[in-house]
Amino acid sequence: MKIFCELKDMKENNGEQLPVGQYLFVGCNEGDPVPILFSEFDGRCAQAKRTAGVRLTNPGAGNGMSNENITEKNLGPNLQSVVSFVAERISLSDSDFGDGSELIIESGFSDFLELPWEKISAKRIFVLRKVVTGERLDPPSSNSLLLVASYSNERRTEKLKDLKNKIIIEIIDIVKYALEALPKQLHISNISISKHTTIEKFGALAWDDYNIVHIMMHGDEGGGFCLEASDINQYNEVDILEDWEIIHILQGKKFLLFFVSSCYSGGGAVNKSSLAFEIVSKGIARYAIGYRYGVGEDSAGIFAKLFYESLVSGKDFERLEEVYKESLRRYYDNPQADKDYVPILFMNA
Repeated sequence: MKIFCELKDMKENNGEQLPVGQYLFVGCNEGDPVPILFSEFDGRCAQAKRTAGVRLTNPGAGNGMSNENITEKNLGPNLQSVVSFVAERISLSDSDFGDGSELIIESGFSDFLELPWEKISAKRIFVLRKVVTGERLDPPSSNSLLLVASYSNERRTEKLKDLKNKIIIEIIDIVKYALEALPKQLHISNISISKHTTIEKFGALAWDDYNIVHIMMHGDEGGGFCLEASDINQYNEVDILEDWEIIHILQGKKFLLFFVSSCYSGGGAVNKSSLAFEIVSKGIARYAIGYRYGVGEDSAGIFAKLFYESLVSGKDFERLEEVYKESLRRYYDNPQADKDYVPILFMNA
């Protein structure tokens, strides 16, 4: 099933015979789109955030600490009311979905794509978010993997540092095994890692040498990265690399996949468009994975391991959405995985 949405400015004497204003034209499958006044949609989103107690101003405080109100558990149910509102307008209900159904959300409008569409049904469904950009991104076919990590804020507990190291080792071991056992299927020629990443180091990385990037670090509520201070011994010192600065550094690069295992990288409640969305919409990557709200390190590690296991199992690199769905199936079946921490996939339409 597919839900599509286009944001349009309706002027006087428009063919739709609608009052002047901005509208979302939302449709399902091949059906005719239904006009929804943008101000009504936007007002419902803002009300959902206020009800959850989320601050709507001063995004990106720059201290590397997360707004405790921006969580799947308290904001998700409120934004679910917006999903229900849209579903009702296009005559969709829970009975239209079966367990394991695929739902494609296609739009160039970030606020619409980033809604918790997983909540449209009580059943387990798999949501693919297609970003309409007007062109298909064709990155180089030779794949190299870059792991980028930051240990900022982690002097507070050795457990977090040890867990991050464990995740890095697991990913490398999975890919290294595949390099030896499945070289024809994998086509990965190189694996590199940047562990203690500062702003200067992030900007100087040889991005053009890599086709798959995996980011592992804390995310700021404004959508940026919490990088380490220049002195790598000062883990409590955090330098924020804002989301627009990240896009500026990456602009013009062509990645197959940009996996952002950081809080607020796939939506959040403060920043209007997520980093993952921007990476795809600006043609930087064909696929981007991020987390809508905060994410626990344990759950992030479980999904990352499952994702790379699926990636190296012979799946088609041209259809990473299948890798994503297979990883989610296994994640949902894992008793140790917190189902409130589910990454979302954006892909080039």
